[in-house]
Amino acid sequence: MYKIIHKKFLQDRGCEDIASKIYQHFIDVNWISKEYFENSSPAEQVRDYIAGMTDRYFERVFKEIMLPKRVTTFTSNGDL
Repeated sequence: MYKIIHKKFLQDRGCEDIASKIYQHFIDVNWISKEYFENSSPAEQVRDYIAGMTDRYFERVFKEIMLPKRVTTFTSNGDL
């Protein structure tokens, strides 16, 4: 599970996907010092982000990555 999550967030970090949770909850926050980001590699940043997750949040993130989203939009006649 860890490898999958780490790979996903490292890819998001590499392509600067600002919609990713790592940006929303870790990189684009003002309470983490700029020095930290200047002195750490992207892999270390992803590791630290994951290390700060609760078990429940870690599992939820894993499910979001691995399980397809449910379709919730239907046309007016009930077809997809």
